Amino acid sequence: MKTPSAAVVLLLLYGAASAAELTLPADVQTFTDSREICDHFRGEPVEGDDEAALERRNEVIGKITQHCVGTDKALAALKQKYAQNASISELLSNFEEQIEETPSE
Repeated sequence: MKTPSAAVVLLLLYGAASAAELTLPADVQTFTDSREICDHFRGEPVEGDDEAALERRNEVIGKITQHCVGTDKALAALKQKYAQNASISELLSNFEEQIEETPSE
């Protein structure tokens, strides 16, 4: 039987370490999944006035409403909850803190 090369062993070890790093608490995983969808739709172009463009605009607005509303507060709460966890804090620091409009005073 042929022994695996050092490169193969390193790749296998790296893959296992990466998989372990991807295990997040459920609340963090739920937030990041939803917020990534939110950020995707925030960047969607919605130009045009034809029927298809208006339909797409409504779809994008619906997705933004579904996935973005409340994320400013949720992000702040998760950052506070996991302040002592460096890897989760680093992950959460990749998200903008203020994406929702604040009401005018």
